[in-house]
Amino acid sequence: MKLYQTLSEKQMDAFLKKAGTSLAKEKLVEILDKEKDLFGDFVIVKGYKFKKTYGEYQCMETPTEKHEKRTLNFQKAPNDYYKK
Repeated sequence: MKLYQTLSEKQMDAFLKKAGTSLAKEKLVEILDKEKDLFGDFVIVKGYKFKKTYGEYQCMETPTEKHEKRTLNFQKAPNDYYKK
């Protein structure tokens, strides 16, 4: 499984069956972590975090890779609300 890979519900269930569980058994967990820039409903299994978005699941963390918070790559204007 690669970081940011997107899976359909059928693909996600197949992946979870290999891990010894299923979508029916796993509950969605809400994560609101401003430090890591992770927001939303997640399925967390064996070191993997999958974000559920529009009926699909996106891998946001693996046992070896972690999601990186986005950074701005342009100059901040004085009236912008973005923080560095």
